[in-house]
Amino acid sequence: MAAVPQEGNTIGPLTPWDHVYLALLARGMSRTEARRRARDTLERMELADYQDQPADTLSGGLRQRIRVAMAVATDAELVFLDEPTLGLDAISRRRVWTVLKDLCKEGRTILLTTHYIDEAEILSNKVAIVNSGRLITSGTPSELLSKVEERVRVDLSGSKFSEEEVGTYGRPIKVAERWRVFTDNVRAGELTQEAVRRGSEVSVAPVSLEDLFVELVGREEEEC
Repeated sequence: MAAVPQEGNTIGPLTPWDHVYLALLARGMSRTEARRRARDTLERMELADYQDQPADTLSGGLRQRIRVAMAVATDAELVFLDEPTLGLDAISRRRVWTVLKDLCKEGRTILLTTHYIDEAEILSNKVAIVNSGRLITSGTPSELLSKVEERVRVDLSGSKFSEEEVGTYGRPIKVAERWRVFTDNVRAGELTQEAVRRGSEVSVAPVSLEDLFVELVGREEEEC
């Protein structure tokens, strides 16, 4: 087993190479195997260009990738990752995603906790939604999405539409200064045309796990 806790840090004077290599030695690997795995993992995590720089001279995103690399480099069949992409920019997040997907293809099991719902939807074979330490629901992403009756959401600026108007096209909720309307493909097309006619900003997308999360957690909080 290997783990990356949410709370943790790198050791300032040590380089990325030191972190990964020493972590592997601590797990009982031979020096030869530890060197090979450290080299391969740093390349895999796109850290090779920084491998000889002290960690305290690197950005927070690079230090986070070092911590993930220390777990990825092991031969652990089960890997626990708590918020592994916290604080990473969009490009770095996707680099980590690629590595995690590859680990799953290699037969490794990853238990991932994340507040990024898109991350859970993209990476996971099975998702569990938890609120205040209590399991609300679980299943594959497609199984969970089937719990949302509507298939499409339309976002549009709210200043040119009343709640009564958008309600004729589907189920509306207010998100900041915009309306989000959950509906079907036909009515989504009709609402989009009307929004364009009125000069309103509009976007259309399939419903996501984030929509389900907000709906389920919001409903729970209203019932408390």
